[in-house]
Amino acid sequence: MLGAGHYTTGVAKVTVSYGNKPKEYPAVMAGGAFVCAAALRPDTAPGPHYAGPSPYIHAYDASGKEVHDQTKDPQFTSEP
Repeated sequence: MLGAGHYTTGVAKVTVSYGNKPKEYPAVMAGGAFVCAAALRPDTAPGPHYAGPSPYIHAYDASGKEVHDQTKDPQFTSEP
């Protein structure tokens, strides 16, 4: 699973969490862009085309305050 995106000035750290698990993993940041990669495999796959859990991006400022939590963004969490 690969992910990438851009961040604005004022963001000091970007992390990613997967599915409904609260643990966050660091993303690699440079020049206003970030990338993340993970190899995830469930014990038993739900089907042959399972892409894995949804990744959610979190961003923090230099003081450690969370300035973005994708798990709380209605654009990404609402049911279609």
